[in-house]
Amino acid sequence: MPQKLLLAGAVALLPGAAAKLGAEVQLPVETISLPSGGPEAALALGLALRAQHPRGRVNFRKGEFAFTKDLSQVRGQLTRLAVAAAILLVLGLGFGMARLSSLHRQAAAYDEAVCTATKRILGACTTDYRQALGQLSGGRSRAAGVPRVSAADVLAELVARLPEGSMPLLEDVELTTTAIRVKGTAESYGKVEDIISALKKDKCFGEIKAPRTDQTPSKRISFAFDFAYTCSGETPGGA
Repeated sequence: MPQKLLLAGAVALLPGAAAKLGAEVQLPVETISLPSGGPEAALALGLALRAQHPRGRVNFRKGEFAFTKDLSQVRGQLTRLAVAAAILLVLGLGFGMARLSSLHRQAAAYDEAVCTATKRILGACTTDYRQALGQLSGGRSRAAGVPRVSAADVLAELVARLPEGSMPLLEDVELTTTAIRVKGTAESYGKVEDIISALKKDKCFGEIKAPRTDQTPSKRISFAFDFAYTCSGETPGGA
């Protein structure tokens, strides 16, 4: 327990401050007496004495903040980081090797498939797909007759060429990649002529001759015609 309080600074100059504070804390209160100057100089005197006897400074030569040239403080952290980096490197190398091996297997499977197909069709194994396509599309090859379009492509081209203003009712359509046969009805003979004129504009349709026509009981004109399809890539004697 403190036995006495000493007032310093501007508080000590307040009239009755010592008596009132003593009554509150139930202790003797006195104004500090300094060798030189009044109580208001107590702070300056205390700072001067503190400067003469320093304590609590951060020491970078000793203690927890001391600098060490061998990095002993971070050696453990560096070790852990090095181990983590090595693990990541090993995992990355393992993943890369597995991916590379998978790509090699896929490439080998593709080469084998191309070789099998070209050997069966051309009689010789070829693994370069560009060379295989060139040989398959060559006119002297047994595979020269392989079509470049399907029957669905031919049908789509036929329907696209039919004139909107003379659109017929198609009753029967037979088509391959080399020939088209169409049966249907139109509103008049003039509409039939419009259909023929529109089909002749397609460079892939061969010669279209005058169709067989007849008038139905419903006063519509029936027609039937057939013509060649020349853009499939098939040639006589092809596969």
